[in-house]
Amino acid sequence: MAQDRRDRSGGLRTDRCSENYHTKITHLVSNVFIILDVLVSNAGICPFAEFLTMPHAVWEKTRQVNLDGSFYVTQGMT
Repeated sequence: MAQDRRDRSGGLRTDRCSENYHTKITHLVSNVFIILDVLVSNAGICPFAEFLTMPHAVWEKTRQVNLDGSFYVTQGMT
């Protein structure tokens, strides 16, 4: 992944579960690119846990990464 914002061909890394990641990435993208043609929001986790006994914390982390992260980054880019 590109760490230098001037590298227009690279990617940007963020923590999808961070409270302000979507604001940060929206700012970075708007400062580097004039128009965003494609957004790849590709992150997910799959913890191996029994459904009926899965701890709530495992479910919360899975939901945050797999669902909330995509929602917030897509919302921020529109």
